[in-house]
Amino acid sequence: MAMSKTTDYAELAEWAENEMQLREGSTTARRGRAAAAKGRAALEAALGGPAAVERAIRGGRPPLDPDARPGQHSRSRTIRLTTDLNDRLDALATEQHRRPSDIMREALADYLKRHRAS
Repeated sequence: MAMSKTTDYAELAEWAENEMQLREGSTTARRGRAAAAKGRAALEAALGGPAAVERAIRGGRPPLDPDARPGQHSRSRTIRLTTDLNDRLDALATEQHRRPSDIMREALADYLKRHRAS
């Protein structure tokens, strides 16, 4: 019968942070702030930048409004589209590697800029 081998990651982390001995002049191993900075840079590279790392840590979507307070949610509106308009929006989003909602927000902002309410 095969035995399953489990890894105690907390124990390994404790060893790496406090007990592991580095060779004199080591340039590959880091501790403390240097390790944290290197790890953060690796996460940013893997996830696509600082905002993606924050989103991964916090969970959920980033706020649309940069001035939003914690827990303040973006407003949502539902609209109906013709099949043609929906298909064209999806095609443009695919072509531009964007989300349809981002294109719609941008289009609405442009429209409202040109047609100010009196």
